Amino acid sequence: MNSSPSPNHDIHFSLDFLTDLKEEYKFTEGEIEVIKCFSGAVLENNDTPENKEISNHLLITDSTVSTRLTGVYKKFNISNSGPVKKTILRDTLRDRYQSWSKQKSQPGTNKNYQNNQQPNDLQAEDNIFKPIQERCKQTINKQHSTIRLFNKDTIKVEHLYVDVLLLNKPSQTKEVLPSERGKYINIVDGISKQSNPDERCSGFDVAKKYNKLLISGKPGSGKTTFLKHLAQCWSNGIFQSDSIAVVIEFRNIQGEEWSLIHAIEKELELEGNWNKIQELKAQKKKIKDELSKSVSEYSNDKKNLKNEQSLKKLQELEHELKSLPLESLLQQGKLLLLMDGLDEVPTDKLRRSVQRQISDLAQEYENNHFILTCRIQIDLETVLTSDFTWVQVADFNTEQVEHFVKNWFTMQTDDKAEQKWQIFNKIFFQDKALNELAFTPVLLNLICLILENSSSLDNKLALESKDINHIYRRGIYLLLTELNEVKNIIGWERGTEKYRQLSNKEKELLLIHLAAHKFVNPDNFITFEEDEIINQIIDFFKKDKKIQLTNNEAKGVLKAMEAQHGLLIERAKQWWTFSHLTLQEYFTIEWLTTLTSKELAEKVANNVWQNAVQRLVKSQKPADRFVRLIKQAIDNSIKVDENDMDELEDNTNLQKYLTWVFKQSQVIQEAIQADYKPIAIRAFYFTLPMFNLTHAIEFSISCDLSRNFNCDFDFEKEFDGLIDINKSFDRARKRIKDCRKGLKRFQSFACFLDPELGNRLAQITELLPNLSVKDPDLQRWVRSSDIQQLKNEVDQVINQHLNICPNCQFSDEQKQKLQRYYDANKFLLDLINIQGTVSDAFRIEIENSLLLPWEELQNRS
Repeated sequence: MNSSPSPNHDIHFSLDFLTDLKEEYKFTEGEIEVIKCFSGAVLENNDTPENKEISNHLLITDSTVSTRLTGVYKKFNISNSGPVKKTILRDTLRDRYQSWSKQKSQPGTNKNYQNNQQPNDLQAEDNIFKPIQERCKQTINKQHSTIRLFNKDTIKVEHLYVDVLLLNKPSQTKEVLPSERGKYINIVDGISKQSNPDERCSGFDVAKKYNKLLISGKPGSGKTTFLKHLAQCWSNGIFQSDSIAVVIEFRNIQGEEWSLIHAIEKELELEGNWNKIQELKAQKKKIKDELSKSVSEYSNDKKNLKNEQSLKKLQELEHELKSLPLESLLQQGKLLLLMDGLDEVPTDKLRRSVQRQISDLAQEYENNHFILTCRIQIDLETVLTSDFTWVQVADFNTEQVEHFVKNWFTMQTDDKAEQKWQIFNKIFFQDKALNELAFTPVLLNLICLILENSSSLDNKLALESKDINHIYRRGIYLLLTELNEVKNIIGWERGTEKYRQLSNKEKELLLIHLAAHKFVNPDNFITFEEDEIINQIIDFFKKDKKIQLTNNEAKGVLKAMEAQHGLLIERAKQWWTFSHLTLQEYFTIEWLTTLTSKELAEKVANNVWQNAVQRLVKSQKPADRFVRLIKQAIDNSIKVDENDMDELEDNTNLQKYLTWVFKQSQVIQEAIQADYKPIAIRAFYFTLPMFNLTHAIEFSISCDLSRNFNCDFDFEKEFDGLIDINKSFDRARKRIKDCRKGLKRFQSFACFLDPELGNRLAQITELLPNLSVKDPDLQRWVRSSDIQQLKNEVDQVINQHLNICPNCQFSDEQKQKLQRYYDANKFLLDLINIQGTVSDAFRIEIENSLLLPWEELQNRS
């Protein structure tokens, strides 16, 4: 053997031979180019060319040569190892070329030699193809033309279908630096963006473009509906009309021995074909192995005789193989395999088996059309190695929402779809939280189902808060449990054993734990780094389940939560968020409502927590729903609950106190006939007995005028530590004005409560200096005995009127609880007074319900 053989580039196989060879074995252009380099070795009995020589001749890299050769070996079923593979390839090409030349020299040879088919074979094949195609159309129209709603009704796919948009690059594959995550998560607006709009492509166009397509998406994103739509398009001759479509629903798999190819056989009604195919292929492999063996063991004469007999037998086997309809369909690339829900294969073991079967089938019969769906973050490595193009279903945009809603109401009422959409649009898009839910198809489906018989759409009414909360609770229950129950996935083993052992309530508690942790993060309350969220999962299991998870187990829990429910999703590689910021809010408030009044007060007093709330409501303007839930949490903190014996006595006394405040404010409101908001009077009477006059005035005026007042009578501190004396005078004058206005404002109804208190308020007002006094005089007054007299008067009023309520004998613990309740309501008041935080109508609603006893709140709900 020459040490440096060189392929003879002047001697080539005939173009017709290469064309026929390419069609028979489905070689790529690159693979044919490599085969050409073996022409000299075959036709002049030279040694095989080295990879380096091939790469130099074709001007490609050595690795590209190796890749192309691997493809050639695979298609010729050359499975040997080492240098002998090239020798076998050379001899195989020589045998194929000699047989081809002999056939071409015979008169009347049909051009379709490579398939060993005569015209009558083609006609026979067509006679088989058409009946199978018709049977599959009937199956698809019968079994896959409808979708099931959550009320158990079924509807035609095409009645509700909306064109699906796909993202070219799934979010989980994107490597994103921390400084660039804003491209994928808009933290300012609190709205998550899957990708840039220009990366969205028509799902139908993508399905036509790629013959191996993997479509991932979160639960309820529309994957199954899209696959059913493609099946209907095929049945109607719109999509891949020259193929035969087979729909495989992986959730229906039963038994660990399930076989993909046998499932395809059954759908095609060709049972038994595959066993015969495997038998014939085994015989072919045995003959090829013998051919390989003959290269070294036989003399040239014996080798040629043996090869001729073997090649004849191979041709016979090949002809028999192609006479089997299933093999013929697969070899010609005639199957359109629509495979739904890889993640829904019941067990982990079987799922891995199914993935291998898909991969093997796609590699062996690569010219067929494979479309596979699965939920985000299933273990896809095996499938992806089979050259599948991986895309992701995008959330709905506004146009898709409109199309879906119109389709829904057209299906229900026929003639009022446009009118219903306009009302739906007005109701839903005025609430940012509901608006966000509408962009997930499964939740939009649920919303339409809930509102189908609602008077809101008939009477153009806005949804009440309890209705909005109901939609959220239903949506979360749907994603946590019902979505999988409707699909009837029996014995589904997704995620770690530890996660599967959690009840639905415990899964919700885990989500609440994650939301609460993230909510008080001072730097970023939306995105989780993967390590961060894994640590929180470990913390939850340790505290709530007394179970110690490893990092890998916790990561398995995270992946399971994404795959099963879609409530947490990976926005970019190792960057996670809740799928909807509004759901994160919901879980945060669920956590808030579980806090004791003491814990709630601690949160309210915590600047980090308050800043987090303010930051979130500012990003969600108007944040009516979120603020309403905070209000509910505050009210619940002192609700009388007979099941809670620890809090029963305290909360009973506090409710009695609130009842007295409410009734007293009603009496005052009717008696004085002044233009005061009821909450202002309640705030004064609630605060005065328990705290002091200053607090009562400040809180009451804040409630009445929606702005803060500073009624502290310690004017002297305005001159401490300030370099700019003019600022000191300005602040002192403002506080004098606030104090005068506050004292006069409440003198009227204070007189009704206690005439002496009214007179004392008037006297204190007279002690305040005139605002027109010059700066030196004002400074002397602040430092004079006059200011001390004012302070003494204020202290006396406080001491004499602390027990204004006849039934307000509270223990120290009850006083602390009232203090916490006061702080929480004061914070809530500050919150709704932030410009644009809540709608005007909702601000009035909150003001009207502040400091009311539980019984009255229930009467008004």
